[in-house]
Amino acid sequence: MKTQAVFLRVLYRSTNPNQPKHDPDQVGTSTIVGTPAINSVRHSSNFFCQFVSMSIQPVAIVDLDHRAYKICGIGNPFGLIAVSPSGQFTLINDRFEHLPALLPANIGSARSLEIDSAIKSIAVVHDLIITVANLEDGTIKSQFEAPELDSSATDRFSGGFDSCHFDMDNALWCVAGTSESSITVQLRDPDSGKLTDQIRLNDPFGSSFSSFSRTPDRETVALWITAGQDGQIINWLYKRNGISVEVEKQLIETTPPEFSVSDKEFLVSDYFSVGKFSFPDVAELGRCSCESLGDDGFGTSLAWIDDHTGLVVTHQCRLFQIDLESMSLAKEIILEFPEGVTKDEWGFSWFQRIGEFLIFVCRREKQPVWKDSLVIYRANDFQTG
Repeated sequence: MKTQAVFLRVLYRSTNPNQPKHDPDQVGTSTIVGTPAINSVRHSSNFFCQFVSMSIQPVAIVDLDHRAYKICGIGNPFGLIAVSPSGQFTLINDRFEHLPALLPANIGSARSLEIDSAIKSIAVVHDLIITVANLEDGTIKSQFEAPELDSSATDRFSGGFDSCHFDMDNALWCVAGTSESSITVQLRDPDSGKLTDQIRLNDPFGSSFSSFSRTPDRETVALWITAGQDGQIINWLYKRNGISVEVEKQLIETTPPEFSVSDKEFLVSDYFSVGKFSFPDVAELGRCSCESLGDDGFGTSLAWIDDHTGLVVTHQCRLFQIDLESMSLAKEIILEFPEGVTKDEWGFSWFQRIGEFLIFVCRREKQPVWKDSLVIYRANDFQTG
């Protein structure tokens, strides 16, 4: 674990016409910790941006020997597991220390992984197989193959599982492409790997990637189907008397749902806005536009800080705090990296909230091998203040 500080600089926007007009070229960049410095910059949109420098110390910075393609929380006590596209794992305990890997160091191309702390299991999707293992000692519990391809699949379509998900009842959801135009969703017992139910869905885009998201309802999971620029859609999957599906027509071309701390609402983003919806009736409660950002747009990383504050990243890697009451951008948060490291050298790729922490995945090295670092903050430090 590294101990150097990574600071956050927070941008406040003011529409006060009486603000003094400063020359943008004269705005300083120095920070006096404990005494925030305020600088104003005039923009073409006729409002002033006030830069208030403040420091938020990370809880830890954890260096990985590989890229962090996906991270999962291990449970209580807090812990993390990070996996690379080549199948390398790093386990991190509640003191943010590396733990010995319990699974093989390289298990092939890992598309996804999921953890169920209640039954101490980890499910790893790699190539055409899902492996379910004991999280404590690495013992293999079950291993099963992806469903067979449809007769309509072309020779160029390889199929295989995309992702999996443990639900509240410890059942394991799995999804696989079975042709360019079809997707198969399965429910399995994780201990035995036994198939308990499955359903075949239409792939509306062709050769898409699918992943699951949790919901507050133990009978419901969200399935996000994405084909990049060709489109995205969310389906609600229910396991009442067998698997059934409902296409959510309000959530087209959006990210997967990110649920609030209270689990009564969720956020999604598209390029142009962040939308807030109620659950389970999926009524739109508000929308935050990125119109003021010019040619920039919202990206795919979203998080709730509390029921009044959200966090979103843009395509140009700008980080904004959202006032979820007014559904407006409140502050811009700029990561300032350790001494001697520039943003271009060590920019954050994405972030995710896990429990009480916000995990920023930062590219530490790209040549000769891509290596990331996890910069970990307490989510409460990002609250409106």
